[in-house]
Amino acid sequence: MFGQLSLNSLRHELIIHQMPTQARASAKKPKERRALTPMPTVELVFFQDTPHGSGQQVPVPVHLLKRYILLASLVEADTGAEIELLSDGATDVLSGASVSSVFFTYADGRAPRAFFACPDLGVRVIGIVRVKFTLTAVGSYGHHVCAEVLSQAFDVVGSASYGGVENATPLTRTLAGHGVHARTGNRTAPARSAVNVLSVSRPPRRNAREDRPRLRRAPRILHAPQPRYPSSPDALARTLACTAPSLAPNSVVAMVHVGQPWYTGGECAS
Repeated sequence: MFGQLSLNSLRHELIIHQMPTQARASAKKPKERRALTPMPTVELVFFQDTPHGSGQQVPVPVHLLKRYILLASLVEADTGAEIELLSDGATDVLSGASVSSVFFTYADGRAPRAFFACPDLGVRVIGIVRVKFTLTAVGSYGHHVCAEVLSQAFDVVGSASYGGVENATPLTRTLAGHGVHARTGNRTAPARSAVNVLSVSRPPRRNAREDRPRLRRAPRILHAPQPRYPSSPDALARTLACTAPSLAPNSVVAMVHVGQPWYTGGECAS
């Protein structure tokens, strides 16, 4: 039903469903970027214009929408001039992925809807700015711009002036269930304070050893004393002389060689 020429004859329109009113500025380091919340989300719809009036929305098959991509760029709120780099001339003003592919949501008895989402998009400049979304169709013949839309102006502030991260919206949760890597937590993060919270709630510890738990030593296991044997024949003779001084002159001492090289025990025989 739809072909390449029929899609080009339709009017492409971008509808912004959610954008933040206040954002926290991202740092230059890639690991310290702050994503916009709520997640910027744009829907793509098609209209068939008629000579008699405004066009009627036309459903388009899914396989024909995979060639569209959405590009996000930052512009000034008043003049609309595009901002690309910071004052150093090397760092982009946007952090995260500024290009999005299409995501589809399916409802019972309805045609699939095409959405573009930027879950990790952030801004590195402070001030009142806008985001311009540009829809581009990519094919074997090249690419061309199909539609553009400007978001409402929003304020980008530092961490100390930020009001906190908002909860995930129902649209964000729906897109997260269809493959978008979006934050869906319900916990609201408070604004960061310039004063350390630990220094206000309790005084610093004077000595770290005071709070260190003492380890109980394991009980010592007492073993039975090992028997002591004479270390030499002379020591054996002295031991026998002390323990049995009343032996008869003609008594014989019998040595039993068991464990030691020369002795492990002995007995006296008369």
